[in-house]
Amino acid sequence: MNTQHTPGPWAVDLDRDFTLGGDYCQVEALTPDGMVSRDICECPLDTDDHPDGPEWNEDAANARLIAAAPEMFAALEGILADDDSSVSLADQRARWTARMDAGRAALAKASGQNVQRVGPPTETSTNKNDV
Repeated sequence: MNTQHTPGPWAVDLDRDFTLGGDYCQVEALTPDGMVSRDICECPLDTDDHPDGPEWNEDAANARLIAAAPEMFAALEGILADDDSSVSLADQRARWTARMDAGRAALAKASGQNVQRVGPPTETSTNKNDV
């Protein structure tokens, strides 16, 4: 499939200090060495009286979900590409395991959680706050 979006990984830094009452965080595309290559979007953070209230947590979750979009897209694209009856059952199972790991990693990134892998490790970061 020919995609036109900015390639991943994308990240959002939720560990910095935020202005009480309301602030923004940037979702950014990263180069392979972790440098910012371009801004993707700016997400509002409702900090109210404190930076860990329910609104801030929901806004932070939205930013993490956006940052995980390229990995989720790639995982779904891989699952759909594996629909090939000419491949042996053993090869299909190996590819399916890798695709499921990619899907689990993308969901973990979106939810700010770590993930258990079934197959070989990948380079996808699952750091809780820098996703």
